[in-house]
Amino acid sequence: MENIVEFNHNYTKLHNQKSGFLCFVNPFLIDKNFTDEAYQYDTDGKFPLEKGKIYMQLVFLGDKEIPFTTYREDTPENRAKYVGKERQIFNFIIKENN
Repeated sequence: MENIVEFNHNYTKLHNQKSGFLCFVNPFLIDKNFTDEAYQYDTDGKFPLEKGKIYMQLVFLGDKEIPFTTYREDTPENRAKYVGKERQIFNFIIKENN
């Protein structure tokens, strides 16, 4: 089964990379200390991240050798997609190009 990460937008942090090596998966609580800069970096201001909710922080090294993070809700489905798949290549699908 192919490893895929879907993104709703072509976020700036992606730098038009098409795939990446999953380096790390980290449980991460979005709390009052989560900065506006981190929010803007991750979402370009286009997607809400709920404070008080636990996410999985995924750290990728993209195919252009540019690292980035992304957050996914900590659900059983997402755990099955990412946990234990560190050191594997994921293809990126961009649903929207703006």
